[in-house]
Amino acid sequence: MMKKKKKGQKKSIDSKTGEARPIQVTDKRFWVNNEDAIDEAQPIGKQLPSFVEELKNRTELAEARLKEKLESLDRDNESLRNRLQRDLEQRLEQEKLHLIKHFLEVIDNFELALDSTVASDNLRALQEGVELNLKLFHQKLEILGLEPIEPLGEDFDPEIAEAVALVPVDKSEQDQKVVLIVQKGYRKDKLLLRAARVHVGHYEA
Repeated sequence: MMKKKKKGQKKSIDSKTGEARPIQVTDKRFWVNNEDAIDEAQPIGKQLPSFVEELKNRTELAEARLKEKLESLDRDNESLRNRLQRDLEQRLEQEKLHLIKHFLEVIDNFELALDSTVASDNLRALQEGVELNLKLFHQKLEILGLEPIEPLGEDFDPEIAEAVALVPVDKSEQDQKVVLIVQKGYRKDKLLLRAARVHVGHYEA
């Protein structure tokens, strides 16, 4: 009598003996013998490959360092601007003091001229004192690079002079010439500070 095969049991034939042998199959799925394990199993999260994660970390670190560097540069620039502003203000103040120092001697001479005039009641002494101080004042201005503009007898040049009046002249060679300086002009290092105010000759035949 043949034995019935158990349902679900697989057999293999031994090539030597010709006998059938059962095949043992082991199911390694964790929920087969424990149905509760299905409910307890945690879903696997979406994970990045290790090299992508490392690249992401390096990028974040580089961004943080760049931000820190930019903030440091901003602080350094602000400090530099403040220092330059202070230095500029100090230089301007020194230039002012240097400029004022040039005219202290002029003030002293004016005071001496006034004192001598009061003592002697001599207007000529006052005139001489003013003339000396004016000469000294011009010398101080020349030291500072200031140059007077006195175009008397020259062709009228609107670049350095302002014609405040046209006056008739008797000679043709005086036509369009400066015949009178009403107010001197000044320039410094070829830069015009003030144009001279002049009268210009006009000849009619």
